[in-house]
Amino acid sequence: MYDRFKNSVMPGIQGRIIAGIFIVIPLTVTIWLAVIFFNLITKWSEPIMRQFHLSGLEDKYWFELAIRGFSIIVTLSFLFIVGQIAKWTIGKRLMDAAERGILEIPILSTVYSTAKQVVDAIKGGNGMFRQVVLVEFPKNGVHTIGFLTNENKGRNEFSEKTGKNLISVFMPFAPPTSGYIIFIPREDCIFLEMSVSDGMKLVISGGVAAPEYPYTKHKIENPDKP
Repeated sequence: MYDRFKNSVMPGIQGRIIAGIFIVIPLTVTIWLAVIFFNLITKWSEPIMRQFHLSGLEDKYWFELAIRGFSIIVTLSFLFIVGQIAKWTIGKRLMDAAERGILEIPILSTVYSTAKQVVDAIKGGNGMFRQVVLVEFPKNGVHTIGFLTNENKGRNEFSEKTGKNLISVFMPFAPPTSGYIIFIPREDCIFLEMSVSDGMKLVISGGVAAPEYPYTKHKIENPDKP
């Protein structure tokens, strides 16, 4: 009786428990990050409470929650205004001028450019990354994900000095705060169909967030295909 229960019922119970874990963990992480973000952008309510001596109110919890809720509206409104201004010609010029100023500052330029590249890749925009590739790196038989940045089709010193058609590939670390720039023959790269956004998510997650294959959306055309 026990053996029958152990062999027939227990695997089903264990499977459902594991399935429940895989459902609960992403939800828990999402809620946890949402709470952290909420507290981060609404923390300014605390000094207001102290300034107006409202900490002793019986309903201070609801008052503070109302202030924090209002700050969410203010933040979203601010982001909307920034996004709207960025669409105007004068807004684009101001953004470009501010970006050039930041890029002139040694340390901030590295942080800003890296963050901008990651954001561009995640949102699938026209950033510096053109396509996801696989490269045998750091040794034969071991494949590393990389991002095509330049095909170097014109006359260049790399190709003339090596006699090979070398393309530029960025090999990011995980998480992608930095990485290598390698120049590798085109024929030594395996061009993948996954989008740059999915490739960056794969790197950021340490290989956990692998996109399902075959892909439902083909955002980037494989240059090897006619």
